[in-house]
Amino acid sequence: SKVEAQGGVAYAAHPCAMTPLTQRLVLRRRSWERADFEERGLSGLQFWNGFKDLGFFRGKQRWIELLLAGRRIFALAGNDAHGDFNRSRRIRIPFLKIAETNHNCFGKVRACVLVRGKLSEKTVLGALRSGRSIITDGPFVVFQVHNNQGEKAEIGETLTGKSFTLHMEAKTIDEFGEFEKIEVFQGILSKREERKIRVFRRPCFHFTSIP
Repeated sequence: SKVEAQGGVAYAAHPCAMTPLTQRLVLRRRSWERADFEERGLSGLQFWNGFKDLGFFRGKQRWIELLLAGRRIFALAGNDAHGDFNRSRRIRIPFLKIAETNHNCFGKVRACVLVRGKLSEKTVLGALRSGRSIITDGPFVVFQVHNNQGEKAEIGETLTGKSFTLHMEAKTIDEFGEFEKIEVFQGILSKREERKIRVFRRPCFHFTSIP
């Protein structure tokens, strides 16, 4: 793709969101088709856009389907703030109604990237290209997978072996509250399905703070 050729990273911006009727009619804006997700150079989907609406759940499901199909594709989140910061106002009906929302509060939903080396545009793009990132609206969970040969892989990396051990670290904030549970899912590529393999519940787990 042109983005990839110039050293950039391509993520689809909330591709499963519902397109308003006026934009479909006036701007001829269309929704993403299944074939669009097969575009070469597409690194991931930004399906979490400020709040969990229908576009979020449809996008999350599409992301899982792509993963189970063997596609190495990643997730991204953002707020679509466009300078609104704490709230946005827009005309809903000319001269009659103005809509106001705080769904796009700056920093409400964010992506955190694991940067290798010095912080720069290049290392951030490299992290996004490799999937070394998490998305969150408060809680923070990272993990490592260790195999029977003593090798390890972090988020965005792959690992082979006969047996594996999962190591998790987590942190939460006062606004979000304490963890009640963490669910771990495994994708079965041969069957194109996922299964829940473990549920950690309070007070049966211990979390280590991340600096």
